Amino acid sequence: MSDILAIAEGAMRSDAARLDTISHNMANVTSQGFKREVFVRSDFDAHLQAQTPARAVYDFSPGPLQFTGTPLHFAVEGDAWFQLRTPQGVLLTRNGDFQLDAQGRLVSKQGWPVIMDGDFTFTGATPTVTRSGEVWSGSERVGRFALVSADSPSLQMAGPGLFRGASEPVAVNTTAVNVRQGYLEGSNVNSLSEMVGVIDAMRHAESSQRLMRAYDEALETAITTLGEF
Repeated sequence: MSDILAIAEGAMRSDAARLDTISHNMANVTSQGFKREVFVRSDFDAHLQAQTPARAVYDFSPGPLQFTGTPLHFAVEGDAWFQLRTPQGVLLTRNGDFQLDAQGRLVSKQGWPVIMDGDFTFTGATPTVTRSGEVWSGSERVGRFALVSADSPSLQMAGPGLFRGASEPVAVNTTAVNVRQGYLEGSNVNSLSEMVGVIDAMRHAESSQRLMRAYDEALETAITTLGEF
């Protein structure tokens, strides 16, 4: 295959992958704590060397805070994650849509316990949480959210709004974060910018198609011309 066709084919594959990523982002525009994927294109040398022309990376910018007034809804402002103890191991999330299970433990919607710095349950009053993440049951301080930071480039998605780190997360300085009770962090997907991305990817794919068609026509003309001699 000629270099021109190889480059055009690689570009079209990249556009198709980008459209799949945008579709996934759009499907999670209302998922709490969801982090969108964005495509980063490689330089032209990578195209010529038949390397991956683009790759998807996660955008870890915060989503908008949404006030719900629900006491068991929490959002974190700052570089920090809640930790969940799951069958897949410890997962990180910014989705603070929690509830109490039958044992009085604070758990996610999936029933996974939220990791705290103490082993306690709530049997009476609904817990209240300070801005530094301290958890109170009535007038008794019972612990604190075990908030952590993580090496963002190493995080891998384990589900909508759920991530697994390749390295051990690090406990955060609670003075650098702000826990908001009665709020949830929304998805950081912007529908308008994603639609612009769809249009851009479609136009780019159409350009690649035109390039392949023009090359094919030029090749056909060359073969026909040579056949006359």
